Amino acid sequence: MLTETPSIPGYIIDENKLLGEGGFAKVYLAQHISLQINVALKIMDAKLADDDDFCKRFLKEARTCANLDNHPNIIHIYDVGCIGDMYYIAMQYLSGPNLRDILDSGNPYNHPLEILLPIVDALGYAHESGVIHRDVKPANILFNESGRAMLADFGIAKSLNEKTQLTVAGAAIGTAAYMSPEQAKGLAEIDGRSDLYSIGVLLFEMLSGERPYKSTDPMGLMLQHVNDPIPLLPDSESAYQPLISRLMAKEPDDRYQDHHAVLADMNALLAVSPEPENTGTKKLWLGGALIALVIALGAGWSFIDKNGNAVPETALSIGKPELDETLPAEPSPVEPLAVEVPELSEDSPKIQRLLKLAQMHEVSNELTEPPGSNALELYETILREDPDHPLARQRRDEIKKSSGN
Repeated sequence: MLTETPSIPGYIIDENKLLGEGGFAKVYLAQHISLQINVALKIMDAKLADDDDFCKRFLKEARTCANLDNHPNIIHIYDVGCIGDMYYIAMQYLSGPNLRDILDSGNPYNHPLEILLPIVDALGYAHESGVIHRDVKPANILFNESGRAMLADFGIAKSLNEKTQLTVAGAAIGTAAYMSPEQAKGLAEIDGRSDLYSIGVLLFEMLSGERPYKSTDPMGLMLQHVNDPIPLLPDSESAYQPLISRLMAKEPDDRYQDHHAVLADMNALLAVSPEPENTGTKKLWLGGALIALVIALGAGWSFIDKNGNAVPETALSIGKPELDETLPAEPSPVEPLAVEVPELSEDSPKIQRLLKLAQMHEVSNELTEPPGSNALELYETILREDPDHPLARQRRDEIKKSSGN
């Protein structure tokens, strides 16, 4: 690694401001002399200059990523070059903390979906431009002066439009805690759905306060991403479980296929959350149980008051956060849900939780798909726990009948 402050023409490097370092590079605060702006100057380890192929690929992929800075939520790249045996990238400098700092501080932060929505949009822009990030994690999400999230560090990005890549098949590249199963396997063929998996890991951590998988070593974490079941959120955040389950599906074909569908479902969930308030608490979003009830209304469910009257339905539905302007000012009451739901207190906590998840999948119209994350499989899981459970048996049979299974 670099042992002393380097010198690169055109930049004044602040030797007292080492912004970060990793296995292959250090990042310094520097001033771009011509532009008279502060930049984050990432300088690769000089030892890498011995590999001619690496140097060529590094410059090519860095320039590819520089073309992404038209998106407002991607950190700008101002310059890429080589001086002697030092390869460097000059990037936009943001003085605020990154998401890792914020999560570790325990201080209040905005609704997780408000933070991640612009990041998903930025990833979608990169994917449509033929670039996969491959290292989506809290430390690579920074915040600009207005508090808007910005995606940084495409340092190990993969260009889908080039035959030569910065990495080789069989090499697991990324941060183990957030990498997709296909990354953990070192597969050569990965696409944007790998980044969406990492978003799922990030969202799980922000909602639950802990990472979905834990191990004392990176290899153990990678094996868990490949083999362990999709984790379950706490009951209070169970409304988000269908989103997590689809983002973190083990097989890419079972995940969201592009960022547009992710944005739609995230916006739908966010639409029923209150505006964040500086309450001094860590979580500033609506409890998951209430969100589940409001979303259920959008699927044609209704509340019944103590007098037996149906409360008017909301216009919200998963994947369609906009209100339908053609609705009358005073919506007419809707019919109550036909299925008689037993008191949850009669069930074990585990079955209560599985029922909530199954009903959320029904709201999302995920009756039999995707595999491993649908209502039918959850009802069958309940029946393995309690073979005589009336609601689980009724809903399972109705789903099977309607789907022709």
